[in-house]
Amino acid sequence: MASDVNRVLRGASVGALSAIVTAAAHGAGGGARPSEAGCLLLIVVCAAIGRAAASMPEISRPRLMGALAAAQAFGHLVLSAMTAHPHSGTADGRMLWAHLVAVVAGAYLIGAAERGSRWAVSTLRRVVPGPDPVPIDRPLGLPVTVYRVTRTPRLVDLSGTGTRGPPFAT
Repeated sequence: MASDVNRVLRGASVGALSAIVTAAAHGAGGGARPSEAGCLLLIVVCAAIGRAAASMPEISRPRLMGALAAAQAFGHLVLSAMTAHPHSGTADGRMLWAHLVAVVAGAYLIGAAERGSRWAVSTLRRVVPGPDPVPIDRPLGLPVTVYRVTRTPRLVDLSGTGTRGPPFAT
């Protein structure tokens, strides 16, 4: 069972890796430099898929590869739509290989990082003792303060018809 921290790190890794590789492969494949709107949409798409990857308690390597591939594919579609550039045959091959290598390598690296962090945390928990429980000999008798109004307070007249105010100059 993955801890919440591992799940968040997995989702952030999927989103960040997908956004970086998509932008790099897009540029390496002959794509135009994306606009600010294109970068923003790329970040939103990759963050949404990263959030989906973080929502799963456990994720297998094929599902992780699928999440990385989906984020890169949707990110590439967003960048292509925002810049409206045509692809040539050689550029598509380089771009496709960059995406495939990033999907496989990213899935292995993210999985290894998740397993490594689990191992490190479990080792740390065995080596470093946790805080000792504090024994309570008797229940704490805290004084209870009771406030009772003996008479009803007068309401302040806020309508402006009262006599309150600065003195009248004569």
